[in-house]
Amino acid sequence: MRKGWPRPRPGRPFGPWLLLAEALLLVSLVAGVVGALSLPEPVRREAAGRLTLPAGGLAPGQEVLAAALRRNLLESALPAWLLGLSLAGFPLVWAIVLWRGFQVGFAAAFLWGWAGSGRRAALLTLLPHNLVALPALALLAAALARLSARIFVSLWRGRPPPPGPLLADGLAALGATLLLVGASYVEAYLTPRLLTWTLELLG
Repeated sequence: MRKGWPRPRPGRPFGPWLLLAEALLLVSLVAGVVGALSLPEPVRREAAGRLTLPAGGLAPGQEVLAAALRRNLLESALPAWLLGLSLAGFPLVWAIVLWRGFQVGFAAAFLWGWAGSGRRAALLTLLPHNLVALPALALLAAALARLSARIFVSLWRGRPPPPGPLLADGLAALGATLLLVGASYVEAYLTPRLLTWTLELLG
């Protein structure tokens, strides 16, 4: 009798892994905020002098999309997948979440202190797409960390991992990767329009 395709079965609850990813993301966001607030004043003034908020908003288009896809896929999703498919993935995949959360927290705190009366518009350059990207990255890290842990435990016990749970983790990671692609399109086309509308309302 021929065996059919394995069905995706999560196995043990996925919640603790996702909770860990969200906790690390929150800690890294707070660390980024603290890092921005702890900058020496000369460094803060020098960096602030190089920043400008576009009077007409950001221009949506392919250049923004390319930069967003590079950050979300090449710099985040691809390393996470490579780590998740290796024995090193379980501990190291969390570093991607920590670094991305720190970046966003740092940028948000710095923009808040720099923008003055334009704080709302400044935060709009970060908020819409990261509302999709950060949860997606947490889901991706949780799924791939669990996938890596399953592979490690199976090798340790000397028997092949069950295909159903592996497929479930892989599908969760694939869905999170697609959300990161969606976040890139939000950053390229929705965020600039929201910023433009906000500047028009405030202006």
